[in-house]
Amino acid sequence: MATGFGEFLQNLHTTPVQMTGASGQWSMRANDTFRLLSVGSDFQQIHGTDSAAIFDEMGAQLRTDVGGGSQRFIGVFGEVDIFPIPDLEILGSVRYQNFFNFDGIDTIVGGPVPNSSDNSVNPRLSLRYRVTSSFALRTAGYSSFRAPNLDNLYRAFSVPFGIFEPNSQLQPETLRGGEAGFDVNWGPLSGQVTGYVSHVTNLITSRDLDPDELPAGFFFGTRNINAGKATANGFEAALNWSISDEWKANFGYTYALSRIAQNPVDPASIGKQIAGIPMNYATWGLTYADPRGWRASTRLRLVGKSWGDNDHTLPIGLNFVVDGYLAYSVTKSLEAFLEFQNLLNRRYVADNSGFNPPLFGTPLSAFAGLRVKFN
Repeated sequence: MATGFGEFLQNLHTTPVQMTGASGQWSMRANDTFRLLSVGSDFQQIHGTDSAAIFDEMGAQLRTDVGGGSQRFIGVFGEVDIFPIPDLEILGSVRYQNFFNFDGIDTIVGGPVPNSSDNSVNPRLSLRYRVTSSFALRTAGYSSFRAPNLDNLYRAFSVPFGIFEPNSQLQPETLRGGEAGFDVNWGPLSGQVTGYVSHVTNLITSRDLDPDELPAGFFFGTRNINAGKATANGFEAALNWSISDEWKANFGYTYALSRIAQNPVDPASIGKQIAGIPMNYATWGLTYADPRGWRASTRLRLVGKSWGDNDHTLPIGLNFVVDGYLAYSVTKSLEAFLEFQNLLNRRYVADNSGFNPPLFGTPLSAFAGLRVKFN
């Protein structure tokens, strides 16, 4: 695998951004049954422009790409937390969201684009029932909404021989899903398990450009798109173990089956794991706290194989990393620490998005410092 390549200034971006916003919220506790009543609203407006000077290998400027626009978001929400009986909690909320895109300039089209707007009403209902003092059941159903941001819509960028295009016609993502699980607290052990299912419509992702779509001088690239549908199913588990007053251990595991279910623009991606999401992810941790002020911990991270693109042409292999942490409480307010990343100095690919040659993860690194607590 090549570990380097000839470098030159290929593009220079100037990206000024202005943002304003405001929010307000009112809440109260009515009684032991209605423990929270809350309503609120928020407003945000953002404007950004990206001007990119593109150069060739000899330093000559080829062109200037300009894109940008404005977005306005208005939201109203309400929440209620009810305990009809002491062991049952019902938490309900709803949010109305409106967004408006205006004054857009598309880098690819090379000019202004029509304004667009959309609305969404997103409810959520959660229930938690305490079966015993050490065991509780949980379930929830919900929907959510994500508007494409200015970067998704208008900002293009490139690397030597590769270009990555926005899409001013992107639609908002919507998600509907549910989950169920349990919490347990038994002596020195505590943990939780949660299973979830969700369906995403208009997933904002990207597709590879065909050779006849590439501008002169570029040999690969992508364009932002809305995939028709995607599913995200799986489960999460966490366990904490208080071995003694000095020793603590924890374990976590996530199984994420996230796949493209419908994608007319990029049919090759259908049925494949979504880019950047490993199917398996696990962590182990062990901490020792000495009564004299010493504290040491180690963490092991196992990240399963994933892909840098939805068509599975850019693999990211399984990697295993060990981190470490050592601290000493000099006084009640002052702590000295030493932190290590990648203790075994493993060499692994952490990113293979196609934006650059595959990027390796952080090598063995150490950080030392002082942490001050102000009471």
